[in-house]
Amino acid sequence: MGFLLKGLSPWALSWLMGTFAAAYSEQVASEIAVAAGVGWKPLMFFEGTDVPGVSVRRGADCTEVHIALPGAITAQFCRNLAKEAGFDPLVESDELSGCGSGIFYMVAQSSGQKLFRLSSGNVPVKVLYGPPMKHIDDVRFAVDMQIGEIFVLSYK
Repeated sequence: MGFLLKGLSPWALSWLMGTFAAAYSEQVASEIAVAAGVGWKPLMFFEGTDVPGVSVRRGADCTEVHIALPGAITAQFCRNLAKEAGFDPLVESDELSGCGSGIFYMVAQSSGQKLFRLSSGNVPVKVLYGPPMKHIDDVRFAVDMQIGEIFVLSYK
């Protein structure tokens, strides 16, 4: 699935990465040369130019994404990359989160309901810290959180 080409609307840009409006400078010229190289398809351009800032190259068994500037990776961008690769992201919003060794955690970046999923075959055991969770279906759950609140769940 190709994401976006020239003529991106502000909504389309925010859908892909949140905000990516960077000024072109000579400091990133070598990185831009990679992003503009043979076999790379531009996804986004530096604001007001036709210089690619984010490009993708698809191979038989992998997809490479090249970003010309550091710090342009957002939670939303990572979720969209995961979706592009056929994965279901664990968290459906911009919350800080992680999982491993039977522990899932999430830190609310805004107040409201947070949706998350556990990998297939994993089941929740106990909320170790934070608000109670609600079951939506076999793999999806919801937690009502306030900004800065922490949620920790054990699973098996």
